[in-house]
Amino acid sequence: MRRREFLKALGFGAAALGVARWGGAAESATAAAPGAKPNILFIAADDLRPELGCYGVTQVKTPNIDRLASRGVVFTRAYCQQPLCNATRASLLSGLRPDSTGVFHNGTHFREKNPDVITLPQHFKNNGYVTMTIGKIFHVGKEDPISWTETLKPATLGKPYLPKPAGGYQLPENRKLWLQRAEAARKEGLSGEQLGGRLNGPATECADVPDQAYADGVTADTAILALREHKNQPFFLAVGFLKPHLSFVAPKKYWDMYDPAKLQLARNPFPPKDCPPLALTSSIELRARTDIPKDGPIPADLARRLIHGYSACVSYIDAQVGRVLAELERCGLADNTIVVLWGDHGWQLGEHDLWGKVVNFETSARRSSSPRPAVTGMAARRRDWWSLSIFIRHSATWPGCRSPHISREPARRRCWTPPTGPGNRLPLHSRLARPSANGPACRWTRT
Repeated sequence: MRRREFLKALGFGAAALGVARWGGAAESATAAAPGAKPNILFIAADDLRPELGCYGVTQVKTPNIDRLASRGVVFTRAYCQQPLCNATRASLLSGLRPDSTGVFHNGTHFREKNPDVITLPQHFKNNGYVTMTIGKIFHVGKEDPISWTETLKPATLGKPYLPKPAGGYQLPENRKLWLQRAEAARKEGLSGEQLGGRLNGPATECADVPDQAYADGVTADTAILALREHKNQPFFLAVGFLKPHLSFVAPKKYWDMYDPAKLQLARNPFPPKDCPPLALTSSIELRARTDIPKDGPIPADLARRLIHGYSACVSYIDAQVGRVLAELERCGLADNTIVVLWGDHGWQLGEHDLWGKVVNFETSARRSSSPRPAVTGMAARRRDWWSLSIFIRHSATWPGCRSPHISREPARRRCWTPPTGPGNRLPLHSRLARPSANGPACRWTRT
């Protein structure tokens, strides 16, 4: 099936990230009048590699995401433009590649080079939607107010929760350590990325606290309240979860879902044969944590704890996704809501002796996508190549949206249809920022 045929069958565009009406297929076909504007629930998870049951991974428990995937299409070959938060999110939300956005690092705002670009939420806003955001959608500190009708303030459902986390931590000893480091860094006059590099504590935390003791539980609460308040008008609700990004902190009940002795470590904890040093990284994102050795191999017991923490965070996010989807159904919005669930890129969990992203190996460049289609018989696994920036270029075809000029990419890129068929090996490109004699970046190609 060609991409255009697939989009036509779904009844709307943007299938690249897996979008779908959440209600039952038969009900969805009759719930909304032809041409009616469907709601959009746009859910992001940070550093979410395809470690999900719907990708055949049995080690990680994700029943809610798996349920969504079982009712839809799982894209098994979805790749990011660059395995770094700001670069890939700027690309996704603008529909432009990093070469066009000018964003290769976390310190650049995409509007510096593209002040007039129309982002995905801005496009829906211009077409009569109430666009709302909570959590991490654009990169932290690189938000885009013009894209939103409202930036939601974090709110809870009225229960008494613990104090706001300090640096993301709730255990008293971790809070104290983080606050001490923050105070010392400020006394040194550090700011920006230098300050951020010092504001770290331990790599993991297992605290017996409710979901709302951490930011993502509050984000889910805020999204639930927004669904209740805006159910009578077409909305684009973006819900950005911070986990499973470092540090791996999650309530104890999610840690208890796993027996650490049964968790598998990376099967290839060594660089590939003849791998150039340029393709590797120092894993600085992890090494900056206070309980991680600054160099040398990560011991097996520590590697197991890190994988345990990452898995607990994934299950924690899965529970928050389930809560939001359950509220969607309770509000009677399911039959006229398209749900998009995506991760910005992958993450190395010891593969090639690397921990983090910012490398172009499969485990960093490949990302998750779990949708549900709008028509009967579309549950499937798509093996076509999909790039995140394809998404916005097709959003103009969604019901109720006009077709403005929303991408400056050459037409030959916008109209390219990937070949399909047995044995298909597509060229995949993901940018990687590296200082080198050949220029500011290198490209990885898989054929």
